[in-house]
Amino acid sequence: MNVAVTEVLAVRVTAQVPVPLQAPDQPANVEPVAGVAVSLTDVPLAKLALHVCPQLMPEGLLATVPVPVPALFTVS
Repeated sequence: MNVAVTEVLAVRVTAQVPVPLQAPDQPANVEPVAGVAVSLTDVPLAKLALHVCPQLMPEGLLATVPVPVPALFTVS
C-alpha cells in the first residue's frame, strides 16, 4: 500500500495584505456634438474597354471532352 506522510502545524496564521488603491471613478458619459460628413464620388470621363461586344469564341470550345462521369450511380 502506498502511504504519503505529511507534517502539519497545529497553529495556522493567515495574514491579509492591505487593499490596493482603486482607480478613480470614470467620468460621466456625455452626448457628442453633431458631426458633418462629406462624400465625394469621382466618375471617369472615359473607360478603355479590354473586351468589345460581341466577344468572339471559336465554335466547339463550349463542349467538355470527355464527358464527365457522374459521381453517383445512375439508373437509365
